[in-house]
Amino acid sequence: MNDEVERMLPVHASCSDDLTTRLNAPPRAKDDWSITTSMRCSCQLCVALTQYLRASDRVRFEWPLAKTQRAHIHGIIDSCELPVRHTTRRTGRPFTLMLEKTAGIFERDATDRRSWQNDLQWLKGTTADF
Repeated sequence: MNDEVERMLPVHASCSDDLTTRLNAPPRAKDDWSITTSMRCSCQLCVALTQYLRASDRVRFEWPLAKTQRAHIHGIIDSCELPVRHTTRRTGRPFTLMLEKTAGIFERDATDRRSWQNDLQWLKGTTADF
């Protein structure tokens, strides 16, 4: 076995272990609306957004915010491609940012699990090549 192949074996095993661990975790419960994501920003608004996102029982969030604050949250949601609908209700002052988690949460999880399964099958099929 050459040196390059010997260096690849631990990577192959690590990837296989990681995928196996992910697949052994239970799938998302039908009532689990939590979203886990890493935010680049740690301002108070993003801390509040993260708390909402991580809450498994909160689907909607009505959040009175000034224009610049709403724009910041809109930007974060868009840049992180979060499965959250975000619109502004333009009554009262300040206007209210309306957040609603979408079924995309469940679709992403199902897609991820299929991808992990395919990747693990490929790794198992190529073990002899490493």
